Amino acid sequence: MDQVRDILFGSLIREYDRRFQELEARFKAEIERVENEHGRRMAAIEERLEAGAEKFAMQLRQEGAARAAAIEDLDHRGSQALRTQRGEWVAAIEQVEANVGRNDARSREVATQLQSNLDAAVRTLREALSAERDALRGDKLGREDLADMMAELSMRLRGTLDLP
Repeated sequence: MDQVRDILFGSLIREYDRRFQELEARFKAEIERVENEHGRRMAAIEERLEAGAEKFAMQLRQEGAARAAAIEDLDHRGSQALRTQRGEWVAAIEQVEANVGRNDARSREVATQLQSNLDAAVRTLREALSAERDALRGDKLGREDLADMMAELSMRLRGTLDLP
């Protein structure tokens, strides 16, 4: 019985198995490619963020050092000029810090959006894989049909089947 089934449907089943394996390999490769692309983009964003943060920190240090020298110089000229100058420097530092905060928030938003785009792409790929798998399953021969065909074959071999 197994040999008859293998003769009748073996090649079809092997073809379906091969197609499923090919689809699975393609989808795995595509998911890996998307994940790698996401990782590469996230690494690039992190590098940009780190470089920007380092640049801003260096600018802050440089501005702080320059302001300290200016404050010392102004200290010799008078207390009124010193208070005025200090107020300007504090406002500038706060603005730079606010800019850094805004840039950090923007970068986080971009990273979040990239993550959601990647999640959507992975979800779409998985849905496509599931749809393809369901379509292939719909093309396969059902168990009941196979059982009916085997029963008919058995009856024909025994000669107990009345054909019109």
